[in-house]
Amino acid sequence: MLNTVYKEAIKNRDATLSILRGPKFEQIVDRARQNWVEYKPKKQDCTMAGIDSSFNSTKFREWSSG
Repeated sequence: MLNTVYKEAIKNRDATLSILRGPKFEQIVDRARQNWVEYKPKKQDCTMAGIDSSFNSTKFREWSSG
């Protein structure tokens, strides 16, 4: 199925690009640039717990970063 999606995307490439490169394309890009928020992650120590509720039971597992 993924191969079919790729083939269709390649076949319709020019039509799709013509839509994307329409008259408002630069306006959309400029607006996106104005609204873009740069994400700068900060490392911090934490403890996480995960639950696997399959088979009608609860299992706990704890991770600690650091």
